[in-house]
Amino acid sequence: MVKKLVILGFIAILTIPFILFIFGIRPEFENTENRRLTPKPQFGWTSKESKGTLQNAQNLSAELGKYFEDFDAYYNDHFAFKPILFTTYYQLQTKVFHTNPIPQKVVKGDEGWYFLGNLYSNVIAESKGISNFSQKELSRIKENIENNARWLKQYNIEYYVAVAPNKHTIYGQFLPIAQGNLQTKLSQVKEMLSKTKINFVDLSENLKDHLNQKLYDKTGSHWNDLGGYYGYTALMDKISTQFPTVEPIDPKDFTIVDDTVNQEDLTRMLAIETIEHQPFLKMNKSCAIQIDNKLPIPAKHKGPAEKYEHRYFCPHKSFKVLVFRDSFAKALIQPIAETFGESLFIRFHDFDKDLILEEKPDLVIYEIVERDIDVLLRQ
Repeated sequence: MVKKLVILGFIAILTIPFILFIFGIRPEFENTENRRLTPKPQFGWTSKESKGTLQNAQNLSAELGKYFEDFDAYYNDHFAFKPILFTTYYQLQTKVFHTNPIPQKVVKGDEGWYFLGNLYSNVIAESKGISNFSQKELSRIKENIENNARWLKQYNIEYYVAVAPNKHTIYGQFLPIAQGNLQTKLSQVKEMLSKTKINFVDLSENLKDHLNQKLYDKTGSHWNDLGGYYGYTALMDKISTQFPTVEPIDPKDFTIVDDTVNQEDLTRMLAIETIEHQPFLKMNKSCAIQIDNKLPIPAKHKGPAEKYEHRYFCPHKSFKVLVFRDSFAKALIQPIAETFGESLFIRFHDFDKDLILEEKPDLVIYEIVERDIDVLLRQ
């Protein structure tokens, strides 16, 4: 009898979510994954214009294959009770079997530190010097950056490429994985560009002098406001050599406010809560005023529309800066906005020449996190 109940329970676990999905019954749960969920695909056979029955059949087969592939991804993201089932799976793996439930997404390190797994841009292998760029790739990166800098120079615009360090790079001692014998991709690019006139900034330069402070979230993949501030100081050290009248903000200009969070992006993916203290920077006297956005959202922009553009105006300050950025620059927005007369932050990594010509900045900053440094190959 017990055996039959177990079998019936197992069958129910497998079939009930599918049945509810078919009938459109989907209990609402918070998205705990660090990404946008796959939208429902639409099947549209546009190949009817092709000539010939054989060609039509081949096109239909290809489009059906793509539709079923997209629908499979959609179902995997949206089947009923997925968060509950995952939480149960997580508890079994960690409490009973003492294993990492999703090692490709999240790796649990020592002393309560969590790290992104290799699913995200092969981040562990790259941070540990296990994989790196070929000489051909390095030459392409150098050529891309030089071409962008040369194009900007004809409009008297200075160009800065800034790389925010992976959490793995700063706190690698808490990651139970041995260091490889290769240079990291960041160190390769930094070494190569040090022999050129390119304004390349490793934003980790000033972090190493402040490791007595917590600069990254233990339970998240990003640096906190304090880590972002020290990254900002490295950037301003470089910018100040060409814009000596620009006055960076100083620690006396802000107060560090302690607050707590119970979930960050890594623990959200694991569907667990861990209370963590975080430092937040609060300006003692702010001059930056956020102003209305005015740009259309490009079709290629995949993130939330409200994060695409942020504009600030700071009276009595000079120069206009345009920053192409990712999520790591969230901690840079406030100090940069307090430093320049006008600041425009675009969460997109296309080097948009039309936008640059329209906005007419004095300097362009292209910020990327270390794990996305391959973006420099595609500029």
